[in-house]
Parts: sequence; structure tokens; C-alpha cells
Amino acid sequence: MAAARKKIGILLYNQKLWTGGFYYTLNLIRSLQFLPDAEKPEVCFFYSGNLTDISNEITTINYPYVSYLPVYVRVNVVQRIINKFKRLIDKDAVLLGNYPANTVNYIYPCLNFSLDGTYSVLRRIHKIYWIPDFQDKYYPDFFSKEELKNRDALKKEFIEKNVPLVFSSFNAADDFKKFYPQAENNIQVLRFTSILPDMQGVSWEEVSETYNIDGSYFISPNQFWPHKNHNVVIDAVDLLVKKGINVTLLFTGKEFNDQAPEYAVNLKKKVADLGLNKQIKFLGFIDRAEQLLLMKHAAAVIQPSLFEGWSTVVEDTKAVGGRMIVSDLPIHREQCVENAVFFQPYDAQQLADEIITAQTEPAEIKKIDYDAHIRAFAQDFLTLGNLLN
Repeated sequence: MAAARKKIGILLYNQKLWTGGFYYTLNLIRSLQFLPDAEKPEVCFFYSGNLTDISNEITTINYPYVSYLPVYVRVNVVQRIINKFKRLIDKDAVLLGNYPANTVNYIYPCLNFSLDGTYSVLRRIHKIYWIPDFQDKYYPDFFSKEELKNRDALKKEFIEKNVPLVFSSFNAADDFKKFYPQAENNIQVLRFTSILPDMQGVSWEEVSETYNIDGSYFISPNQFWPHKNHNVVIDAVDLLVKKGINVTLLFTGKEFNDQAPEYAVNLKKKVADLGLNKQIKFLGFIDRAEQLLLMKHAAAVIQPSLFEGWSTVVEDTKAVGGRMIVSDLPIHREQCVENAVFFQPYDAQQLADEIITAQTEPAEIKKIDYDAHIRAFAQDFLTLGNLLN
């Protein structure tokens, strides 16, 4: 008799509010497609918002064992009254409208305790929590005092409640132990991979024509946040142009964010003031398949970030078989084993030198079995339930 399939809950995040989180959850289910059928779990997506928009994205993945449940369920007046009486009698009573504890084995990735509230329909289901990184500890200036306080308080609550925790890298797990040595939480590292979308309908000829690509170029495909360190790339291009060296650089990514609304505006002004509008192009938030083709065909992908939990840009580049120039961070050293060179994140001259080398004497790209990385990610994902033991 075949063993029963595991039932895993995946919490979906709004793409408009957190693009990285949305792609992270989609990649979780895409990775499961690389497993033998007998190992594939049932996956229940817990969603808020418009189910049609969400399910359309997931349907294209063609995963065979999928269901959907809303995060928020309305109960009628009578049910609300009954629930209040139940709570008066027993604060841990199963309320009407709550999902049973065995709906799924666990839900992942949870970022806070919003799903554990008194009237949350998910309050009885096991949850596994994810801490993406500790950027607030290394670059507190990028956060408001209130946000720093809230982030630290949340991590201390994780420790107090002794909940199971997942980190995206060994570097982040080590940071947790360094900043919170008193913690006794069960922890696991889950190093995510990128799974490429179907790109058959997108040709390089069309993409290069759309974005007016002619000859060698570099691309830095980051969201426009201060810690992504776009300035050092602009400075490096400026140094090269002043030496009479022609170079083309593409920036992609959503240019507005609430926390730093002037960041992209100031970068564009800097490029204009330096007279680099011909060399540096801002493409904005573009189609993912088109962006991946641009990364694949670039002389190198430049990842200049000051901080990462586990870089999607790096994983995307590895998946398409590209070459990388990355800032010399412990996380990038952990993540980039092949096809990468490193530079000090504030050293524009060093970056400029690496750009020249990649353009004139490019190193041979070593082929890696990226599918093996994806299968390992999927198998590690299935073991998260061990954190609950």
C-alpha cells in the first residue's frame, strides 16, 4: 500500500506588495515538479485577495495536487455569538469557521504571528516561520526606529514562543545565533533555487530589438532599494567612460518603493548629471522571461548589493548559465561557487576593472547541473516538518 501523501500549506504573498516573496512561494511548488510522483505532496495554497489572479499563475505550473483555502473566512452573526461564548468558557476552544489542525501538516513560510490571533481560521494549524535575513542588524540606517524596534521584538517573540525557524542560508543561521545566543529554537536552512518559466515564446532577437541591444552589455537586475547599492555601478561606468572605454549597462526592477521613494529618482538624476544616459538605461519592471534572457546574454550580471539573505539575482543567473560580478559578502561567497568574480562593494575602481575583464577577456562559463540544486531544494522543503518534532 502506497504511503499517504504529505499535505503542506504554502502561504501566498501579494505580488504587488512583495515581489520577491511571491516568486519565492511560486518557486517552492515549481521545485516539487522535479520530484518523482510518489514523493510529491498535496499542496494547499492559503491566499488572500483575488483567487482568480493567484490561481492563474499557479495553473501554468501544472502541479497535479493543488487546492486553495482563504486566509480570511467570514462567519455569520450567529456563529460570531457562539464563538464568543465558546471563548468565555474555554480560551482554547475550536471556533466555528476555524480550519482543523489536520488540514495540512504545516504552513510555510510564516513571517509573523498574524495568523495565530484569537479569531484566525488558521490558529490551530502548525506553522513554520521564516526569517529571510538580518539586514536591520547590519544596516540599521535603512530602517526607521519603529521598524527596528518591531523587527527585534518579533525575533524575541519567536524565541520566547520557541517556534520552528527557517533561514535561507547558513550565513543567516549563524547571524541568528550571533545576535540571539539565548535562542533554543529548532532551525533549518532552506537555500532556495530559481525555477525558470517557460521561455519558448520569447526569442532573443525580439528582446534585443525591444530594448535596443547591440553588442556587449552588462545588467544589474535589482529592485530599487538603497541596500542594492546601484551607486557603485554608476560610479564604475563613469570611471570607464572617462577613460574612453565604451560600456552599456541595463538596470531593471520596480523603481518605486514606499520606504525610499526618491531613491530611483536620485539615481536617474545622477546618471543625467554625469552625462551617462547613453551608457546606462533604466528599463523598469519588465517581463520575467525577457529579463532572464537579458541576463543570459549579458557579458556579466552585476550584483552590487550591500546585503542579501540569499540572492534571487544570483540564483537566476546560475539557472540561465550566466557570468557574475558580485559584491564580496559572506553570503555571496556561500552562494557563488562557480562563474563569479568578487569586488569590494564600495570600490568602484575594482568593479570597473572587473567590467573591463568581462568585456574584453571573458572567462569560460562552467556548466553546472542546476536541476540537481532544484531537486535538493525540493527534498529539503519536504523535511521542514521535522522541525515540529
